[in-house]
Amino acid sequence: MAIFYQCAGQRDYRALDETVELKLGTLKAAMSADVTTIEDVLIFVEDGDEPLTAETLEITLAGAQHHKLHAHHCRHIEVTVNYNVHTAKHHFSPSTTVGKVLRWAEDKFKISESEAGHLQLQLAGTSDRPVLTTHLGALTHGRECSVVFDLLPSHRIQG
Repeated sequence: MAIFYQCAGQRDYRALDETVELKLGTLKAAMSADVTTIEDVLIFVEDGDEPLTAETLEITLAGAQHHKLHAHHCRHIEVTVNYNVHTAKHHFSPSTTVGKVLRWAEDKFKISESEAGHLQLQLAGTSDRPVLTTHLGALTHGRECSVVFDLLPSHRIQG
């Protein structure tokens, strides 16, 4: 079974060494390098709302060939999305993907279906448009538990 994960401030997925024992404490130790102290680490399954417990970890990892997890110190990430003159806020887990936030924002701002496929989230104040599979927690730094996006048209190539 392959386990891939992201951590706070680290966008690249890492593969967990297959020799790591699949116990919560062992996973926390293996995934918390450069993130925080082991006691503060919470592990989430991708797009999961609650951190894994010893009981839910076993159920979650049973059966599937691969998993995407996220190690973070925040239970929730406060997300702010700016669109035109409107702003919306919502709390998501650190393992929530940018794609899920984009779909939430399109629904929240009542974006038409024809326009929805032509929008992207960009980190406010930057030109950084994270890929849809990036976990929110990977976009935070230090002890931050928030992310601010602008909802903008996708880059269009005209020719």
